[in-house]
Amino acid sequence: MGDSNTNNNDNDNSRRDDTPRSLNELLKFSIKYHDTEVDRTTTHTTPEVMDEERRKFLQKVFHELTVSEVEELQKNLQILTNPNQDVEVLEEALEQIHISIDNLDNAKGS
Repeated sequence: MGDSNTNNNDNDNSRRDDTPRSLNELLKFSIKYHDTEVDRTTTHTTPEVMDEERRKFLQKVFHELTVSEVEELQKNLQILTNPNQDVEVLEEALEQIHISIDNLDNAKGS
């Protein structure tokens, strides 16, 4: 009986090892397991050259939607160094720093 529990735990662990933990791993997982049947039925078009106006628009949108983790960390650290800050503001800054450093996508690979 103990062996069956061990096998179930081993199966659970192997399933967790296959779970993507970052955006890069999610992309690799998606490519690995994508449905090739769908690819055969979709019509493929040749990409067109993007005009300058559309390129500038998309760059602006991506820039506005992108958050610089470094700038956010610097801003929150600056808040923590200000002794006159309200306790709630300090707690929020600490919470944001905690979220940032816990994010595996921010980890430096070796």
